[in-house]
Amino acid sequence: MNQYHIRIDGEQSADSYTYQELVDMGLFELDAENLSGIEVKKATNKVFKPFESFSFPERQSNKSSYYVDEYGQIHRGDAASSSSSSTSPSSPSSSGSTNTSSSGLSSPTPTSSSSNSTSSNDDWDIFWRIIGTILVLVIGIPIIINIGEGFWSYVVCAVGYFILKSIWD
Repeated sequence: MNQYHIRIDGEQSADSYTYQELVDMGLFELDAENLSGIEVKKATNKVFKPFESFSFPERQSNKSSYYVDEYGQIHRGDAASSSSSSTSPSSPSSSGSTNTSSSGLSSPTPTSSSSNSTSSNDDWDIFWRIIGTILVLVIGIPIIINIGEGFWSYVVCAVGYFILKSIWD
């Protein structure tokens, strides 16, 4: 399970948190104005990113955004989050819509605008990582070929490994 560090207005938290703990803290319910000083990073990474543009792998679940309940009705959201709510198919509210859960929990799924910008940022990060990897290989392979076997070829390979590791972490 991923652990995350939070930095609020330059002050880093002493503890690391799971995604569910961040949800429980209510960080995903804050508006953009309240998120302006909050940054987050994976515990294994070195660089903090703004909370609103950070891509949490836990958000992109493979669960369907729609499900069919035991009465044959189609609902929005995943079936696991609705198991705590009880809906009855024959009791619409006075406005004509079906009953919804009043548990007070909101779904931490991103809106389409934030997921598009996050996806775009991730695409550029991956693009530059691939370019960096290609550059390391284009420069490193000819050096190793010219050096031949021996101590220095191991040094070049080790340096290349650590450069690639830093690019992809």
